[in-house]
Amino acid sequence: MGVYFAVPAFIYTLYNSLFFFNLIHFDPVSYRVLINMRIIWSGVLFQVFFAKSLGWKRWIALFLLMVGCAVNQLTPDFELTTNMYYLGTIVFQSLTSSFGGVYSEVLLKKDIDISINIKNMYLYFFSIVFNSAFIAAMRPSTLAPSQFFVGYTSLTWCIVVVGALCGFTTALFLRHLNILLKEYAHSGEMFLTAVLSAMFFGQEIDVRLVVSMLLVCLSVVIYNRSPPPPKDEQEGESSEQETGVEIEMQEMEQGQSSVPAPELSSASDEANAIEVAVK
Repeated sequence: MGVYFAVPAFIYTLYNSLFFFNLIHFDPVSYRVLINMRIIWSGVLFQVFFAKSLGWKRWIALFLLMVGCAVNQLTPDFELTTNMYYLGTIVFQSLTSSFGGVYSEVLLKKDIDISINIKNMYLYFFSIVFNSAFIAAMRPSTLAPSQFFVGYTSLTWCIVVVGALCGFTTALFLRHLNILLKEYAHSGEMFLTAVLSAMFFGQEIDVRLVVSMLLVCLSVVIYNRSPPPPKDEQEGESSEQETGVEIEMQEMEQGQSSVPAPELSSASDEANAIEVAVK
């Protein structure tokens, strides 16, 4: 079971590498806007891995969620690059984010009797292996004990602890809910951050944020009021067939139990009579 976590660990290592690569070639605003494509990728991969159709209404809801998150992050500094190579790298990064999340969800929901802490240990172990290999290939000198923690401050350790808690919370979310609801939770996180920033730092809530909140709220309403389409007819037929077989088996067992047993007593009486006649 544990070896399967090597796949999402490698995907997350690739995602982190693309994260720094794309930040070099995109300004922060453009990066935050474009990375929201992972919402659509999450919907596509969710359907593929779980064989569940979302339905066209929920697809509209996910599209509105993506647009709402993008609008919230748009600023006058937004400049979309026309370089197809760099656009391809950020599209691929959004794909790796969604793929790693959906694949982790599959593993976390499989073998539910295994503790989530054990599964997280598998994921973190392989993540350490892949990240160490990446560092050894790119900057091997930083793996030296005297160099590895250079630049770490108390704030750095706080970020490490918060990141670990976020990872554990995400694992709980994926195990008990799904990656699409995680995307909605992420949008709520953005709005909560904006409100807290306005309260504590005096940041203004502009029209852009209001429009974004309206789009996300509309997306939530459509998503919740549009349940996924019923299961495929084949699944329904197969379940009905299984139920029918069970009923037939029960009827056969009842029929066999209701058939009168052979008259063993009469046969035994005849055998006794024969023995008496012989004597």
